[in-house]
Amino acid sequence: MPSARRAFESRLKLGQDLSLAYMAIISNTDAYESALEHGATKREAAAVAFGSTVGMFLVDKYLGLGEMFFNDKEQSKIFRQAFRDFRDKEVNPIIASLAKNPESKELSLNFF
Repeated sequence: MPSARRAFESRLKLGQDLSLAYMAIISNTDAYESALEHGATKREAAAVAFGSTVGMFLVDKYLGLGEMFFNDKEQSKIFRQAFRDFRDKEVNPIIASLAKNPESKELSLNFF
């Protein structure tokens, strides 16, 4: 189980980083055009746009500015707690009852 958790957390981290990268790219789409409008060469404009995108990604990733607007960690905790509460109050009693009496039709989980 710990290896599955590590794999999940690794993929979650990758997803978070890709999301930040996407946001940085989308937020800086006009940097290239703006640099060209202000007299930069194409190479200089590309360097400015790339630097701006990398800078935004790093600031968002390591300073956590995105969490000020969307606190994914807190929402994740709330979701996990709600799931645990539902599991403990609703699902586990049904499973326990079925384990005691698997022939019981009233406790059947037949959804079809």
